[in-house]
Amino acid sequence: MNQQRQQQRVPSPTGARRRASRRGARLLAVGLALLLACTRPADDDPAPAEPGEETPTAAAEQSEGQTENPAEEALDAYEQYLGALTLALGGADPDDALDEHATGSGLETAREQLRANEADGLIATGTLQPSIDASQVTVDGDEATLTDCILNDLAQVRADNPDEIVEPASGNRQPLTVTLTRAGDAWKASRTTGPALRGPVPEGESCAPPALEQEVLDQYEAYWDTFYAAGDPGNEQPANPEDPALTGTEIDPQLGDTRAFLTRLRDAGQVLRGRPDTSATILGVLDYDQLAVLTDCVLTVEGAGIYDATTGQLVESADPGTRTLLTTEMRPADGSWKVSNSRVEEAECERSSE
Repeated sequence: MNQQRQQQRVPSPTGARRRASRRGARLLAVGLALLLACTRPADDDPAPAEPGEETPTAAAEQSEGQTENPAEEALDAYEQYLGALTLALGGADPDDALDEHATGSGLETAREQLRANEADGLIATGTLQPSIDASQVTVDGDEATLTDCILNDLAQVRADNPDEIVEPASGNRQPLTVTLTRAGDAWKASRTTGPALRGPVPEGESCAPPALEQEVLDQYEAYWDTFYAAGDPGNEQPANPEDPALTGTEIDPQLGDTRAFLTRLRDAGQVLRGRPDTSATILGVLDYDQLAVLTDCVLTVEGAGIYDATTGQLVESADPGTRTLLTTEMRPADGSWKVSNSRVEEAECERSSE
């Protein structure tokens, strides 16, 4: 998601259904230490070093304690922290699960969540799935900071009866900012900032991983391009509701609404011109990456309106500079994200670039 997330309410999806059961168990990708062993023939002694040449032993001693890639090590420690937190929320001994991977306020924040669950007689099943890579970790000496868009796959169940689900897993994306501190060779989560792991996504606290965000926004722009291309095919032809390209960017019910609108234009011998200026922001990615909710302050451009396809005469104009707040829902279908619903909100809006 755009790193400058708008603090707006994530609207309830139109016609969305909450899953009664989660998808198959997901394994948290926790980095494992790779053990490298070097061998040489037992009866061969190492050749003496030339003057000024550093022996392998000396090089190893010199590099001992030095980090080759601190961002990778901090990321690995963060993923292990998520795994430890998941184990503790699932009922494991929190001292065993957390002390090794968290410290300071990071450890206390985790224990606050554990105390809240214990007070309600709950434990959690499922995972917290990271989506970050080392390039998104900032390291400054012995401190590393990252902001991850985790997928929350935790369900809350009764501690004394784990088959009783009190709160199903939502599969929603949530931002989590973690500071890790290095002491010796170990990185530990020393400070965490993020939404509660229970309950609905709070206002303004959903997100999208960068690659997913770009994919969704690209398809959103393609939706507008395709809609206006079908609205004005050229060569004095009226709008074409049967343009096959429409199915590449829309699904029902939005596809049905688009075709109904273009059919009215076609039957009247008219075209739609003046693609608006669009610049959407993703409010949230929900339901196991099956729903993206976007907001956009759409700007009407000069010359926008409905025209006679043959004469080019303006039939109905739109005031240039008009801003319209749209909420758009997109879902994956046939290998790409497509608009499933778009609605006008009765509220004024400002563009983030203004």
